[in-house]
Amino acid sequence: MAFLQSDLLLTADKLAQLTNALASLGQADPLQTCITEATADVARFTASYTLEAAATNGFIRALALYRAYALAGTGVPPEVQKNYDESKAELVAISEGKRKNLPSTSTVTGNYGGETQLTMRTHQTT
Repeated sequence: MAFLQSDLLLTADKLAQLTNALASLGQADPLQTCITEATADVARFTASYTLEAAATNGFIRALALYRAYALAGTGVPPEVQKNYDESKAELVAISEGKRKNLPSTSTVTGNYGGETQLTMRTHQTT
């Protein structure tokens, strides 16, 4: 399911303020661009693992809001900065394989990619 602007969990007032601040960037929908970029970042960091939708949405929210406030030039609110820092650190840990409790999306079956291993013998001459 796609991440929507309503998933940012902003009040209507804050959403309007952020949208107005981003309007000067000259893009049709800069907030959606921030969401799209954050979604791609999260997908890249978590590509080898299966995450719950709620966790994925939390990461997308943290990255998108940080990016939006930074682009708006209004200053990043402390709670947005904190969520971004924590989310980014967790995403890096996931991408580095440091979260052993996460199920991997890759499965290996069979020996050596499913092919039979050959034992080679050498012929020695005397």
